[in-house]
Amino acid sequence: MSLAPPHPDWFLGTISALLLEKNLELDDLLRPKLFFSQLIHENCPKRADFDKGKFAKNLSQEGCLYQLGCKGHFTYADCPLREWNEGINWCIKAGSPCLGCTEPGFPDFNSPFYEKTRLETLKKCIDTNLR
Repeated sequence: MSLAPPHPDWFLGTISALLLEKNLELDDLLRPKLFFSQLIHENCPKRADFDKGKFAKNLSQEGCLYQLGCKGHFTYADCPLREWNEGINWCIKAGSPCLGCTEPGFPDFNSPFYEKTRLETLKKCIDTNLR
């Protein structure tokens, strides 16, 4: 599993479920669906900007970060709901595009980070993430 680094809740939640012999449903990449069943894009606070076609042209502008390399439209994780540092922050909230750190091939497959995702890369990600 590509993770850089894993959220403590993902690790502890998975271990706890295994220790308690809970049925842990996995996705096609063998990740717990409890944490990896939704796209970042589905719960992104900038989703309304994406839907309106309002895209930031640089990191200091308001708007969706898709044009600046956001990988949230093909990255499965609950980062927008769980956040990091005890619920304080996460990539988008900190003003950075999602880097796709939970997807196969991270970091090389998702580079360059701050450029719009190339069509070839997006097709590979979709093929990898077919559910």
